[in-house]
Amino acid sequence: MVFKSGRQEAGICTLLEGILGIAMGIAYIVHGYVFWGIVFLGLSVYCLYYTTRTLRAKKTQKEQKKQPKKQKPRETAQIREQDPEAVRPVQEPQRMREDYTIENGILSYCSMDLLRDFTIPDGVTGIGKGAFEDCNELISVAIPDTVTSIGETAFLDCYRLSDIRLPSGLVRIENGTFSGCSNLDSIEIPDSVTSIGDAAFSGCESLYSVTIPDGVVSIGEGAFSYCSSLTEFRFPKGISRIEGKTFMGCSILRDITIPDSVTSIGDAAFSGCSSLECITIPDSVMEIGANPFSLCNHLEQLQVSPDHPTLEVIDGVL
Repeated sequence: MVFKSGRQEAGICTLLEGILGIAMGIAYIVHGYVFWGIVFLGLSVYCLYYTTRTLRAKKTQKEQKKQPKKQKPRETAQIREQDPEAVRPVQEPQRMREDYTIENGILSYCSMDLLRDFTIPDGVTGIGKGAFEDCNELISVAIPDTVTSIGETAFLDCYRLSDIRLPSGLVRIENGTFSGCSNLDSIEIPDSVTSIGDAAFSGCESLYSVTIPDGVVSIGEGAFSYCSSLTEFRFPKGISRIEGKTFMGCSILRDITIPDSVTSIGDAAFSGCSSLECITIPDSVMEIGANPFSLCNHLEQLQVSPDHPTLEVIDGVL
């Protein structure tokens, strides 16, 4: 038996050929020609399967052709002819991004998507609380001299900030102003500043150089705590108290001199200054808090004048 492939448009066998093929396959098997019988049966089943599938497909195509085409509403077509733009979806206008907000001369907000270098506009007189907080892309800031105040946590956790010049008219560095600015390696505090707040530079891990003018009369608790790159520090002449935890965790601080103006040292003021080897406490100090030199593992010399009225070092213990 010969299976013809060109009889129909799709080149498939007819139902009749499939049935005859099955009959011949059975006959071959009955007469002992098992191999050829199986071959004829397989080809016949194959032909019947594809013939049936083709007939179903043609029936579906005919049914679809009989269905009338859906016409577009006349109203839409007329609108399109009159105004092609009318059928387009309406899009809301995009709002312009506001990078910063200035209210009454105070810069109170800056976007976290700020560019790496930012210049504060002229005429701004102050930077508000938390204005640049968490601006992680910020690297440098130019502050005009018209700025006289910088609020608490203004640059908190700006961990890429490395270049900033404080304005000449600044009076006070508030609590936590530069806390967490781990890439800030040096800063010069202008002569106009009189006080530095609590934790003002806490966690500035790269800070190795800081210049403090003699006009500063108070440095807050934990102001330079965990400045782990700070190697030396010079107190201003007018400072009267070293607050608690001021230098806690400054692990490579080696050179420090307490001026004669200091009258008290707070709790854990130098705790964790593991590289500190020698320190002299002047006669002016009348009060020392708890554990001021705890975890100062390399502290070999703690010097107190023998004429000091209240303090004495016995076997290296204050």
